[in-house]
Amino acid sequence: MAILEITPIHRDSHCCLEDNFVSLAHWLGREYVLMYAESWDFGYRSSNAKVALMMGNRILAGGDHCWNALARYHGIKTEWFYQKNFSEAIKFLQDELQNIRPILICIDAYWLPWTRTYQMQHAKHFVLAIGFDAEQQLIKCIDSFITKEICDLPGDHFEKGNAKLIKLIIEEDKNDFELYEIITRAVARVREPKEYGRNSFEDMLAFAHDIEVQIDLKLETKDSPIPFLVPLFFQLRYLGMGRVKFAETLKYLAECNKII
Repeated sequence: MAILEITPIHRDSHCCLEDNFVSLAHWLGREYVLMYAESWDFGYRSSNAKVALMMGNRILAGGDHCWNALARYHGIKTEWFYQKNFSEAIKFLQDELQNIRPILICIDAYWLPWTRTYQMQHAKHFVLAIGFDAEQQLIKCIDSFITKEICDLPGDHFEKGNAKLIKLIIEEDKNDFELYEIITRAVARVREPKEYGRNSFEDMLAFAHDIEVQIDLKLETKDSPIPFLVPLFFQLRYLGMGRVKFAETLKYLAECNKII
């Protein structure tokens, strides 16, 4: 059984998905910093009959922007594979690994034996598959966010966790990005109105108002036995992490353009 030798890399400012992307980029010898180019974002939906009451579920922290930014600036694209059954998923997984291509797995962390959430709390999580033990029906994974060890994901847990495979498409690295275009796109992300009519700065004011008059910590922490995964706390932490990553983007751009 061959296992791809990818070193797990974790940083405190990363979520699990970003840890996987950075580990992959290091293995490929690729740059990756510009995937943070639009991490300076904030969204907040005011409560109404159609929107959840919990404030934590109404915060948009901008984490999804890294998918497109990584493809746009560094040539690492993704393609979701929606399998019909476990056998089809494993065949796809084996084909990718045989061609020396790791594959992302999106899964409910309730079914990951090496995590604190195991059979305790549901949460979306990403790991990187680097091998498959056909005899034991174990998917060999790295989970940089949790551990530096190689983890075993049993096949039945893969199924119970409603796992989805994400193909990694590696194209030519793009080194001809324009400083002005990147900064303009990042500024537009926070200045332009979102689909519900407010921009990021207006959302910040709305959130500050609601924190003062609406916050109900019993509601916010309900059904979350692990404090780290309380949606309000998790999203606020991720917002702070986004500012750190955007600062890293600015430093990277300054160095590439010999501004500093």
